[in-house]
Amino acid sequence: MQKQGTTSLWFTGRWLMCLLSLRTKFPSTNILRFPSMDPDTEMFPALKAALSSNGFMTVEEFGSINWYEPCRGISYAAYVASLTSKTRNLIGRRTRKLEREFNVRCTITDGGEGFDDALSAYRTIYDHSWKIPASYPEFIAGFLEACVEAETLRLGILYVDDEPATAQIWTITNGEATLYKLAYDEKFKNLSVGSVLTAKIMEHVLDIDKPHTVDFGFGDDPYKKDWTSRQVTCGAISENHQIITNLNLRRGLSRLGNGNFTLNRSPQ
Repeated sequence: MQKQGTTSLWFTGRWLMCLLSLRTKFPSTNILRFPSMDPDTEMFPALKAALSSNGFMTVEEFGSINWYEPCRGISYAAYVASLTSKTRNLIGRRTRKLEREFNVRCTITDGGEGFDDALSAYRTIYDHSWKIPASYPEFIAGFLEACVEAETLRLGILYVDDEPATAQIWTITNGEATLYKLAYDEKFKNLSVGSVLTAKIMEHVLDIDKPHTVDFGFGDDPYKKDWTSRQVTCGAISENHQIITNLNLRRGLSRLGNGNFTLNRSPQ
């Protein structure tokens, strides 16, 4: 059992091994970054201290903004009531207009029935979206399959007249519902399909999964302020190893042993 004020760094040995592998494979790489880490969590100073104590030069820098909403014990109806009147009216008006003018259907799969169809629809939507082609096209399929295996996936697809219009990938882990990725077909851009799907997934998540937090992920996109009320500034740790040799890293690994040790934090 860990004492209060200490942080378990069992993961650090594995990370340093990965760094060693990266240096071996890409010897000309000068900077490695650990972006979008919450500086208020114990992991941020722990990782920085672990790297520094093993011969790494580190520097903190701004990472991104993360928007989220605490929602423990809150139903979807209560959540909607807490939104601004402007946002509530927009959600209602856009949903009614879309459902009045088109045949609208929403599916949310956790990897069981309908997963293959949802994955195919996601690919179609992505191919017709504003997003640049993925560098590793099979990554998403592998990620979704891993989420299915871990029982964390919520993949939402909104169909308009039976055409896949917009998709959102959510995960549910440790009581947190996280919006991981979204896309919409440019053809449906002016129909606010993204807002309609967000409302439907939020209803599903809050009333069925019942998380304590809804996390809209990294990035200060304007739409996130409509759905969430809190933000945290996330930092990054850059590790510049132009003058750090593999020998230094190997010495660090030998000190870590199996990668299990604790770091005493300074009194706050």
